[in-house]
Amino acid sequence: MIRNPWIIDVASGRPVWLQWRDWILSFLVWIAYAYLIREVFIDIYLIGRDAFDWMFEQAPAPDVSTMFRFMYALGIYAIVVVVNGAILIGWATYNQLRFRGSDVRKALGSVTTDQLAELYGFPRETVAEWQQSGSLVMVHDAHGKLLSVTMPEAAGMPGQPPAGPPTGTAKKQAAE
Repeated sequence: MIRNPWIIDVASGRPVWLQWRDWILSFLVWIAYAYLIREVFIDIYLIGRDAFDWMFEQAPAPDVSTMFRFMYALGIYAIVVVVNGAILIGWATYNQLRFRGSDVRKALGSVTTDQLAELYGFPRETVAEWQQSGSLVMVHDAHGKLLSVTMPEAAGMPGQPPAGPPTGTAKKQAAE
């Protein structure tokens, strides 16, 4: 199947409860919509009943005021449909002209070792050593400041954090 790139279809990747929520909300909105246009359904019923009675049961001709009320309601609905369509087409045209099919989302550049060293307040060489490690144990203070970093491989336990207080290649005192 050829997928249209303009249509976002991610329903299958969403949790079941979200899918159910969407179905329930859609149903409730359709019920509210039917309630709001109930007058049209009532008018259709009255026109159909009066026309049937007139044709088959020799009743008087259908009431013209019901027909005019029905046509007026349909005219209002037609205006709403045309205005909504114009707004949606205008919005789509604006987006098409503005973005011209290009994806405006740009990936951020990679963070350099110098930027990380400046952020954490450690020497560049130490941060480069961390980047070469398979795993790190980082200890922060209550405000999120990096206090120390331990490389489990350097402590002789590949992939496992060391037992006890962190020790390692780079340490900062909390008193700073």
